[in-house]
Amino acid sequence: MLREYEVLRELSSIGRAPAVESYFSFDDDQFWVIPIELPKGRSLLADRLSRTPDETSILHTLKQAFIALAEVHGRGIIHRALTPDRVFLRDSGKVIFSDFF
Repeated sequence: MLREYEVLRELSSIGRAPAVESYFSFDDDQFWVIPIELPKGRSLLADRLSRTPDETSILHTLKQAFIALAEVHGRGIIHRALTPDRVFLRDSGKVIFSDFF
């Protein structure tokens, strides 16, 4: 959990993951809580299920997703659970990722 916290904290600073608050524990450190902001935007899965995208939209999303992945990988981070419901499209066109595990 602490590894994911560090990853989310680093990637949120460059706008590629939701923001996280300071983590805390309770019950004599048996339970850890990492408050994570809900990702803004819509998931790639929800977007594709809600409409049939045109070719231009698909190409734009793919380009933005690969740019985002290149930034993430450039920091030595690999997303180990990348699925369409963990890729979020913001209104600005920017792509962010959630749930790095």
